[in-house]
Amino acid sequence: MKHALDCRLSRLRCIDKCAETLRQMCRRVAWRSWRLRMFKKCVPSGSHTQLSKSDAKKLRKAAAETMGVDETLLESSGLMPPKSDVVVGKLNNAKVYCVNDQPLFFDPNGKGGRILPTVYTLWAIPEAMPRGIVTYSEVSPKVLGGADLMLAGCIPSDEGYEDGETSQCAETSFAAGDVLALRARGNPHAFAIGEMAVSKAEAEACGMKGRGLKVMHHYPDALWAMGDKSAPGDSFRPERV
Repeated sequence: MKHALDCRLSRLRCIDKCAETLRQMCRRVAWRSWRLRMFKKCVPSGSHTQLSKSDAKKLRKAAAETMGVDETLLESSGLMPPKSDVVVGKLNNAKVYCVNDQPLFFDPNGKGGRILPTVYTLWAIPEAMPRGIVTYSEVSPKVLGGADLMLAGCIPSDEGYEDGETSQCAETSFAAGDVLALRARGNPHAFAIGEMAVSKAEAEACGMKGRGLKVMHHYPDALWAMGDKSAPGDSFRPERV
C-alpha cells in the first residue's frame, strides 16, 4: 500500500515538473513569437493619422521622460521642430510615431503604454539613455539576428580591459522591467533598446546566466527600415556592430 502511494506521489511530482517545463517553454515561445511578429517582418497598416498638437505635446513629454532628457532637446536636435506634424501609424501590433517620414518613437503594444525611442532618436540625441547595457561586438550578430541578449553577454559596469578601456556606458544598477539601450563595447551609439528580464541582484544571484535584455527594437529591423535607413557610422553593418 505504502509502495503504491509512493509511486503515485512520484508520478504526480513528475507530472508537475513536466507541466512547469511546458509552461516555461510556452512563455519563451510566446515572447519570441511576439518579437518576430513585431519588427522582424514589415507589416504596416494602411492608415496613418496626424496627431493633434495637444497629443504631440503629450508624446514629447512621455518620450523625454523615458530617455531622461529635457523636452527642449527634441526641438533643438531638429527631430521635432515646434510646428512639425507627428504622424502615427501601425507596424504589426506597435504604434509608430513619425516626423518627416522618420520613425522617432514607438509604443510596443500599441495600447498607449510607454513610449520608447527608435535608434534614430538615440543617435540624434547622444544625451538620451547615456548609460545602459554594454556587450561585446562579437555578440551583436545574435541580437541583429533577432535574439535577446543573454546575461553572459553583458559587460559589468566599469570593467577594465587589457587595453585600458572601461565600459563607462554600462548601467551600475537596474531593475526587472527597466528599459535600457544596448551598445557594443567601444561604440558610443546604441544599436538596440529593450527591457530587462531581471534585476541586477537577480542577475548576480544566478551567476549571470539566463536572459538579460528582452530586445524590442534594433538596427536594422523593420522599424529601422521605415526610416531613411541611415547609420551613425561605418562601424554599423547589418551583420555586426
